[in-house]
Amino acid sequence: MVQFFKAWMITSIIFFAGDIVWLYAVMNRFLVTKIHHLMNISDSGVSMNYTAAVCAYLLLATALTIFVVIPLAQAPVKTIFLYGAFLGLCIYGVYECTNYATLYNWPLSFLAIDILWGTLWSGLVAVMSVLLIKMM
Repeated sequence: MVQFFKAWMITSIIFFAGDIVWLYAVMNRFLVTKIHHLMNISDSGVSMNYTAAVCAYLLLATALTIFVVIPLAQAPVKTIFLYGAFLGLCIYGVYECTNYATLYNWPLSFLAIDILWGTLWSGLVAVMSVLLIKMM
C-alpha cells in the first residue's frame, strides 16, 4: 500500500504540474477564443470548478498508476511510454469525442490537439513516474 501511495503521489504531481502548464501557457488563449460560449467567464477571467478539476486529475493519475506505472515498473521505457500513451489516448479521446458529439460548436481542431497532448503527456508522465520511483 505504501508503494502504491508513493507511486500515485509522484504520478499525480507530475501529471498535474505539466497539464496545468499546458492549459495556462499554451491552450488558454486557444480555449477562450474557440469555446468561450461554453465557458464561465467573468471580469477576472475564466471561472473554474476546482473541485471537479482536482477530481479529474486524481482519476487520471490513479488510472496511470494502477494500469501502467506499477505493473510496468520493470518494463523497458518504450513499453511504459506506449502503454501510458495508449491509456491517455483512450481517456482524452473519450472526453474530447463526447464533447464533440454533445456540445455546440466544439472545435474539431481542439479535439485533435487535446487528444494528441493527452496521448503524449500520459506516456511521458508514465515514464517520468517510473524513473523517479526507481531513483527514490
